[in-house]
Amino acid sequence: MKVNIGDIDADGISLDMAEDIEGLNVSSPADGSGTDVFLTSPVDAHLVIKKSDSDIFVTGNLDADAKMRCARCLAEFKSHIHSDINLVLLKAVKEEEKEKELHEEDLDVSYYAGEELDITEILREHILLELPIQPLCKPLCRGLCPKCGADLNKEKCSCPEEVHTDSRLMKLKEFKAEKAD
Repeated sequence: MKVNIGDIDADGISLDMAEDIEGLNVSSPADGSGTDVFLTSPVDAHLVIKKSDSDIFVTGNLDADAKMRCARCLAEFKSHIHSDINLVLLKAVKEEEKEKELHEEDLDVSYYAGEELDITEILREHILLELPIQPLCKPLCRGLCPKCGADLNKEKCSCPEEVHTDSRLMKLKEFKAEKAD
């Protein structure tokens, strides 16, 4: 959805929308280092867009439901995504400077060019920022056995306990055994 910047008056524009965002599905890289995320519902958003001179202020929130794959056990699970939006957009101008020092207040500012504002792109960006780096089906997910591949949330595997111990901690386990003797 696009909004013509000239249509934004002094009172602003209020938008309540349910937007299907095509192409938002984030697939894992070929090496398997990522996760799959698919939106299962339209993105419900309430936005207020105001303008002061050439500056545009976008406030509101969005909600969406997504299907993700757990980073530990690879089980699919549903999750709810919520994001509060508070965005300042400045008109992009060509500057002759090669480098510009950014200040902390500059981090909350984005830029726009042209006479239209792409609302879908703003929603897409905020959804992507809300996605967890490693989605988990539950906080205490035990994952898969590294040797036999059993889902440790559902069953206990018959592998020796050493397989489940982090190899970086084996020296501490030996130290504990020595101290007990």
